[in-house]
This record gives sequence, C-alpha cells and structure tokens, in this order.
Amino acid sequence: MLIALRSPDPMVRNHALNVIDEVAENSLEIKEAVINMVKSAGDLDRSQYDLRGARNFFLNGNWILSGMKL
Repeated sequence: MLIALRSPDPMVRNHALNVIDEVAENSLEIKEAVINMVKSAGDLDRSQYDLRGARNFFLNGNWILSGMKL
C-alpha cells in the first residue's frame, strides 16, 4: 500500500485508499503515507477523487491524528 500511495497514477492511489478503508488499516505508517500523499498533491481539485477520499479518512472521524504533525 505504501508504494501505491506514492504512485503518480491517481487510479492506483485511489485503489490503495479503497483497500485501506476496506481492511480498516489505521497504522501510523499508513496515516503518514496518506498525509504525505495529500501534501505532495498541491491544490485540491474536484476531479482528484483519490485526494477527496484521503481527506474523508480524517473528516469522517475514521482516523485520529493525536500526536501527528500535519
């Protein structure tokens, strides 16, 4: 999953996010990789469904960010 989250292909990143969501993965390593993916993307655009999906992990309360630097 970590390699997929660094992929330049948004479809690959989106698939990785779907898998992370489905298996309820919430390790610190995965959280950091998702945060780095979002940070490296620049401005959020409505067409970037992988970034919208990543944002939803945090906005929907699926993940707690205590002690993490954004």
